[in-house]
Amino acid sequence: ISGSTEQQLQLAIQSIAGGMQRFEALLPQVRRLPQNILGRVAETGQRLHEEFVGLQRWGAALAGDGTAPLRQEDAVEYLALLETFVPKLTQHLQWVEQHIRDAPSGGGVLPASGAASFGSPLPPANIDSGLPRAATTTPFGFAQA
Repeated sequence: ISGSTEQQLQLAIQSIAGGMQRFEALLPQVRRLPQNILGRVAETGQRLHEEFVGLQRWGAALAGDGTAPLRQEDAVEYLALLETFVPKLTQHLQWVEQHIRDAPSGGGVLPASGAASFGSPLPPANIDSGLPRAATTTPFGFAQA
């Protein structure tokens, strides 16, 4: 793939990883949000999670066994999907942060055991697995599946 596409893929992956890390840092505050807001956070997060898992699977399929180079056309198509995902993640984070700022100080707190029912509001921050890797010696920020 071209150097430009590789760089854009790296930036997209870094944006996604950064967003996930940002969300993880907010989790203690998210868990104190009122239940109605918490439910929306979890719902949207679940949709994002499912979309991200699909992106990971598609990336792994593109990567294959790593012996053939990733085709430019495939990389560009995959990049477009990643770049569509980034604003969705960013918008969700901004919405969550706004509700944290606006929340009353005694918002609904999940008990420690309630974390499992909270679900996975975002994909895990360790997004390296399952994303394609160039067959060359220069990976573009992804680990081979």
